Amino acid sequence: GNSLIDDPAIAGERAFKWDNEFKDVMMDGGFDVVIGNPPYVRQEQLEKYKKGFEKYVIYNGTNDLYAYFFERGINLLKENGYFAIIVSSKFIKTRYGKELRRFILNNTQIIQFIDFGELPVFEDATTYPCIIILKKSSNVKKRKENKILISKVRTLNFANLREEVSSTKFYISQEMLNDESWVMEDNKINNIKQKMERVSVTLKKFINEKLYRGITTGYNDAFIIDEKTKNNLIQKDKNSEKIIKKFLTGKNIKRYNIKFNKLYLIFTYTGIKIDEFPAIKDYLLKFKSKLDVVWEVKNKKHPWYELRGCSYYHKFESPKIVFPRINLQPNFALDSNNHLTQDSSFIIPSSSKYLLGILNSKLLHFYANKTCSLLRGNYYDYRYQYVENFPIINEDKKKSKIIEEKADNMLSLNKHLNEIKDKTTDEKARLEKEIQKLDYEIDQEVYKIYGITKEEQKIIEESLE
Repeated sequence: GNSLIDDPAIAGERAFKWDNEFKDVMMDGGFDVVIGNPPYVRQEQLEKYKKGFEKYVIYNGTNDLYAYFFERGINLLKENGYFAIIVSSKFIKTRYGKELRRFILNNTQIIQFIDFGELPVFEDATTYPCIIILKKSSNVKKRKENKILISKVRTLNFANLREEVSSTKFYISQEMLNDESWVMEDNKINNIKQKMERVSVTLKKFINEKLYRGITTGYNDAFIIDEKTKNNLIQKDKNSEKIIKKFLTGKNIKRYNIKFNKLYLIFTYTGIKIDEFPAIKDYLLKFKSKLDVVWEVKNKKHPWYELRGCSYYHKFESPKIVFPRINLQPNFALDSNNHLTQDSSFIIPSSSKYLLGILNSKLLHFYANKTCSLLRGNYYDYRYQYVENFPIINEDKKKSKIIEEKADNMLSLNKHLNEIKDKTTDEKARLEKEIQKLDYEIDQEVYKIYGITKEEQKIIEESLE
């Protein structure tokens, strides 16, 4: 049967009523133990069951299926019963996991959290699995005082999981967690994270603005063009130049550095009079069959030749900090050339070099690794909902000036290095050495303004190795 939905109008004959099927158990208060290994089904495939899931406390339109097994499983337990499940660990940090995190904290003691990171527990899928064991508890005091055993499993080549967990375990207080992103790290790491947050404001508050995603075209092959195509279009019709813009993908954005790869965007904005650009129109006609099936076109939201709607194009026309979504380390750069960016990157509407220096520092690298979702290959997902909450110290004129000047020097050195390209020269070696030295100096200034001690600095840098 359908263990999650008991309404025949939604689940048909598979609707499963636990109170009927396990009457004696439920009359006795519920199960002693519930164990689960739910299927990994993404939210896009759940549309037909939406009405059934809307009845759940943790309902969120973007939840994957496994989230609902938590609520169902915990509700089937008697007081002090145990719930154990192997699922993706992504819910501990994502925005869509917030309701689930709250539900777990309000109804259970977290007994164990065993994190397999990106180890291939399931050969046919990269799901970032974890085993989480919970104890149902209505006692607020017990939940707050609970100590969580955490283990980060290093390898699958163990003889016994119990021994592997025992050799890697540490404990944190459940009281340290809230319904925001969970940091399952030892207390020393958590204390540094909390210290950073206490002395600062969020990035969003610091700039008094929100962050913006790069442009979603609807069909990249039609709208993103190279230098040769750009020149041909302008040669056919000089007017084309007005709506061909310099364009960056996430791969073009590096630390203090933008590597423009001569890509351009055909900027057919909302409401454009396409007949004023005949060469562009003729070019896009080659892709019309593909553009006609774009959701917005198919549903008559905009004409086939327009980009997907975007209400903040003007934000790209001012100096801004840009960064890619997928990163091994912070890759924040200053864009003063009004580039448009792809949806694999984000923009911060600020030209503050002080902010740029902080964002590229080791301290913020440490914070990002503890709050952004881990991806395959030790990459991290720098989505705007994580980055907008990065802790930024309000500017002190004297201290911020030092970071600002050093960040400005970093921009100049990286620009010079970019001009040398891949040539191996003494000048390149000199620049790289100078950049390394300046990077270290910025890190030290950032540590200083956040009040990070030498001992804490050692913990931070060891965690980044």
